[in-house]
Amino acid sequence: VLAEALARHGRQPARRWVEGVWLQLGGASCLWEPGDVRDVQAYFDLVEQLEGGGHFSTELLAREIEKLYAAPDSRATDTLQFMTIHKSKGLEFDTVILPGLHRGGANDDKPLLLWEEVALEGVDTQLVAAPLMPGRDSLPTPYDYLRLLERERSDNEDARVLYVGATRAVRSLHLLGVARADAKTGEPKPPANTPLALLWGSVGASFAQAAADELTQENTDIATYTPPLVRLTQPAIPARLRGDTGVVTTRFEESAEPEQAGTRLDADVGTLAHRYVEIMAHAGLAGWTSTRIKALQPAMQCWLMQQGHGDADARRGAARVSAALDATLSSEQGQWVLRARDNAAAEMALATVDGTRITSHIIDRTFVENNERWVVDYKSARLGEVSEDALEQQAGLYRPQLERYARLFVDEGLPVRKAVFFLAHGRLVELD
Repeated sequence: VLAEALARHGRQPARRWVEGVWLQLGGASCLWEPGDVRDVQAYFDLVEQLEGGGHFSTELLAREIEKLYAAPDSRATDTLQFMTIHKSKGLEFDTVILPGLHRGGANDDKPLLLWEEVALEGVDTQLVAAPLMPGRDSLPTPYDYLRLLERERSDNEDARVLYVGATRAVRSLHLLGVARADAKTGEPKPPANTPLALLWGSVGASFAQAAADELTQENTDIATYTPPLVRLTQPAIPARLRGDTGVVTTRFEESAEPEQAGTRLDADVGTLAHRYVEIMAHAGLAGWTSTRIKALQPAMQCWLMQQGHGDADARRGAARVSAALDATLSSEQGQWVLRARDNAAAEMALATVDGTRITSHIIDRTFVENNERWVVDYKSARLGEVSEDALEQQAGLYRPQLERYARLFVDEGLPVRKAVFFLAHGRLVELD
């Protein structure tokens, strides 16, 4: 899937390109909750938005993804509420969760001028103003003093807001934060100037214990382990995304396995078998042996998987193609149909015009033999009954199609003989 996608890189919009690969890899099978669909679409919308603005790059995409948030659960009740701590003032809740306590506020830029009314010892309240003096490494300046006062007020306000949030809980309070190991001591340490740092005296021991438990834990209980990735048992394109309902219009073909009759696998098996007999007809039959065909089965299986079939179906389909080609090459009639001729054609595409309507025709095999035009149609299905009567009855179903092909050669002036060749049986059945 990835190799095919990289070969098409730059030939379609980035969103369609990425979304197509995601679907072919089975990404839709990983959507478990209703809200997951909206989250995925938000990602693809972001890709489309960045490309539309002419600024698309993987670096910018990575930064913008950090700003995306999961969609709210449409089935959720009002028992769960999201709000700022300021908005929660005066309210109470059974359970309160305070996330992101390791994140601090935005660092304020240093203003060019600070001023403050300060009560100095032995002096009445005075207005103190001080300009920013960068690059000075001498003793602290009045500016440093005023900035220290601002920081103290900010720290007090942070502590007050944290107190308000924590005291909204009636039964349970959950404090969420991240502490990293100190480079020197190895002990967990909270980021400076954060709510977690204010709480560290109370929660630091819990972090230290958690870190110690992680270091001493050698084995993970498989029963409680949650993998970070979901591995699909059978990656494949979902049926509804393939544009079909699992049944195609091959109404006359039957599979060796009744439950597979008329499925999309049958259609792809027929397409692949047609491609190989076309190659044989063009290149000649020399070198085509049962051993070579068997060696090509992995390539056949790979192609079928690229069409969206699972591993088991692709393996079964490749075996069916291989068996049909082997039966064709083993029969005298098959070798006669595919024999090289100067005026022969394989997969011959013609078009007819009827007023404003254009109709396309693709003839599997046609050639002139003994001054007669032969028109042959391939059928890849393997019939349950292989008697002469059964084959003639099955071939008769395609008479309208072959007569339509025959009319394309009326101007040639040669008698036209029509036949159906059953690849899986190596049998040629001529229609009167």
